[in-house]
Formats: sequence, C-alpha cells, structure tokens
Amino acid sequence: MRTTSRAASAALLAVCAFVEMPAVHASTITAIDFNFFTQNGLFSDSPDFSVTLFVSEEAGKAKFEIVNTSSIEATVANVYVEAGGLDSLDSILPGPGTAFVSPGNPGEMPSANTLTPAFQSWASVGASAPPAHNGIDPGESMALVFNLSPGTVLSDIESDLLSGQMRLGLHVIALPDGSSESAVTPEPATLLLLAGGSALIRRRIHR
Repeated sequence: MRTTSRAASAALLAVCAFVEMPAVHASTITAIDFNFFTQNGLFSDSPDFSVTLFVSEEAGKAKFEIVNTSSIEATVANVYVEAGGLDSLDSILPGPGTAFVSPGNPGEMPSANTLTPAFQSWASVGASAPPAHNGIDPGESMALVFNLSPGTVLSDIESDLLSGQMRLGLHVIALPDGSSESAVTPEPATLLLLAGGSALIRRRIHR
C-alpha cells in the first residue's frame, strides 16, 4: 500500500486554514489516508492520488469528512463504512459540487472480499447520477455524520479506525486512463490542534 504523508499534510493544512480555533479547549482531528488496494489500471500506485478522512465530533456525533486533494483526475463515487461503534447515519453534508444519496449502488465495495479480513459494508453512500459529475472531485469534499451506539464515545471510533478494527472504503472512478479503483483505510495520522496557539503536533503511525 502507498503512503501519502505529503498529501495528507496538504489536506490537513487546507482544513486547518478554515478551522475556527476554540478559545479555551483543545480539539482533536484524526486524519487517515485512503490507499488503493486494487490494481485495475495504470494509476493504482500513483502518488498523485490523495484522499483523506478527517474524523471529528459534531454535536455528540461522529463526523467523517472525506477530502480529495488528488493532483490527477479521480472522482470518489461511493463511500463504504464498517459498523464499529456507529448506530445510524444521521446526515449527509455535501460540499460544493457534490451530491450523495444513501444507500450507495453497488451496496458493497468492489473487490471488498479480497481484503483480509474481508470488508463488510454496514452503511454506504453513492454519488447521484451522473457520478462522475456529482462525486468528490479533486478540490472537493463531503461529510457523513453518524449517531454513536449507546456507551460509545468518539475516542472509541478513532481508536478502532487507527487500529484498523473499523475501516472506510471508497470506489474511485474517472482516473486518467478511464479505470476505477477501490481504496481503504487505514494509514493513520493524528493532529492535536492546540487552542489559541499555532503549535501543530502530528503523529503518524506506520503499519
């Protein structure tokens, strides 16, 4: 699997530029890179593919923001989520230029059964037709907000994602050679955003 540390850093800096820092409390954003695990075309190992998952809390719920900072043509058409400690999909927050519906079609990520363990989709969303127009293109983003299961807190979700016990998957279409690929987490990085300061502490876990 390819490591996209430079791409994740660029995406994180882009997000940080728009984050309103709280006056007193520190907040944490967990960032995890998606990596292709299929090899359908010429761009399966391209370092220019970069999509990052940002996990944060929103009103006591888990917010998963998917940011595409690829420098090649690559459209995220479907997002797949394993259950973990999630209870239900609360809302889809489309970014400019994107439109998604739930459930996605297909309901399972292509080639999901080739992973170990096999990826089992609990929830999915898909770009509205035509997906090449309404999916997440480079420079775009989309967020999913999930209700947490009783007794689950956001740190539980973050731990499961960082350890790979819970995964998210993507179906990426419209690559430069016309191929499509599937991508999955984790390849984790964690940011601690310190309130009122400019310090940025980044920790990357290599698998």
